[in-house]
Amino acid sequence: MKLFEKENMSPDTELTDIKGKPVPAKEVFALSIRFLKQHLINSLSRQGVDVADFGIQWVLTVPSIWSDGAKQFMRQCAVKAGIQNDSLMISLESEAASIFCHHISSNLSVDACTGGLSSKKGTQYMIVDMGGGTSDITALENIGKNQLKEICRASGSDCGGIAVDNAFYTIFMHIVGQAVIDDLINSSPTAHLDLFREFECVKRSLTPEQTGKITMSIPFLTLTQVCEKHHNKDFVSLLKASKYNNQMTIVNDKLRIEIDLLKLLFKQTTDKIVNLIKDSLHQVQNKRAVNVILVGGFSESLIVQHAIKSSIPSHNIIVPNEATLAVLKGAVIFGTDPNVIVSRVVRYTYGFQVSNEFDPKLHEFLRQVEVDGLQLCEKVFEKFMVINSTVSLGQKMKETFTTTKKFQELHYLPLFTSTKKEPGYTDDKACKHVGNVVVRIPNPTENYRDIDVTICFGHTELQIEAVDVESGCLLVYSCVYLPMLGLQVRDQNGDQRKGEI
Repeated sequence: MKLFEKENMSPDTELTDIKGKPVPAKEVFALSIRFLKQHLINSLSRQGVDVADFGIQWVLTVPSIWSDGAKQFMRQCAVKAGIQNDSLMISLESEAASIFCHHISSNLSVDACTGGLSSKKGTQYMIVDMGGGTSDITALENIGKNQLKEICRASGSDCGGIAVDNAFYTIFMHIVGQAVIDDLINSSPTAHLDLFREFECVKRSLTPEQTGKITMSIPFLTLTQVCEKHHNKDFVSLLKASKYNNQMTIVNDKLRIEIDLLKLLFKQTTDKIVNLIKDSLHQVQNKRAVNVILVGGFSESLIVQHAIKSSIPSHNIIVPNEATLAVLKGAVIFGTDPNVIVSRVVRYTYGFQVSNEFDPKLHEFLRQVEVDGLQLCEKVFEKFMVINSTVSLGQKMKETFTTTKKFQELHYLPLFTSTKKEPGYTDDKACKHVGNVVVRIPNPTENYRDIDVTICFGHTELQIEAVDVESGCLLVYSCVYLPMLGLQVRDQNGDQRKGEI
């Protein structure tokens, strides 16, 4: 969730723990991945299966809406955790779920009135992966021969189960105040954890038909002590004085909550999910033929299912038997056959920032600069891929760029994305700087040098290759979104030396 929120990722990105203490994000993720990795190896060893690290193909799943930088950050964390870079694949979670559903299309749990998901060629379906932090949507079509193609760009937002938790947290904060919450976190973290674990159980148990009130256990004694410490009033008094006194009461040290209030906590999140689904359906040409499949832990909520089914009644809404495991099992299938999705839809317009020869008919005069006697226009968005384009697996685009100075030692190619089809300049509001390709020019001279840049699309990660035409110096890396990365530069003879990005 934090990686989704971070606009500018770097190796020094930090997270905060529950007490507000900053910790390196890379350390947190690397330790988590290392634990899971070691747990698997230990489990296999106990079963008499001796597998060396290099004999395992690892698949790391990330939300489909994560930025290229966040994907690269997770790859770095996995490498730090001891996984070899060339033994690691990045799988997009909603894609992994779609692969799983494609393989079990004859074994789906659906309403009797909706029917099952056909495994026939031409079947279209939309995967809505609803987890804790985000909800991601991917739409695909079965094109036969056990292959799928993406039919609209992946989308999503921060509307997972945590959003409902946050809504409950807001109510609780209004009743007792932030100081009480902070004190609980610092002095009684177990009580704080128990409170929200109990709410998680209540959240999962709700059904659309329920009415009346529901009982929820709370750390009543601890809560009362902390409230008296900060307000000189117990929790019951604070609750009665709040605007929720008619919807929440205390009975035998337990919290009784109106079910209508609990359902209301879901509304903003489910509305957001429904709007995402409708927006994605709008992008698909044959809208009525699309099956909508709900996966992820949050998809098991009957409140969420009801909200989606009632909002788009004309569509076949399907919930697999193993909705919470769809991503996990699909990732395993993806690891054995990463080419199952043969084409994807590009989420952004991609381009490099360049300085072109100034043309008064095309360029703004304020952007005119002089370099070595040449009149150039700076910060031009030189696009090489347009948003919503369909790209096949491994499709390559090649562009040639020329240095702008004599005796230039380094050629910088700032990489940008845009949500527009025709961005003019890289400082437009719709543009975002996502990284740099830095090519070291061997033996620079007074002559301008050409750089061939090849961009490979269609995979879950963007791959870029830059070649100095004169020397044949080749810079290869799968992603270039974070600064301070050391790369391996190979010259035309295959010898390696350290490069920069």
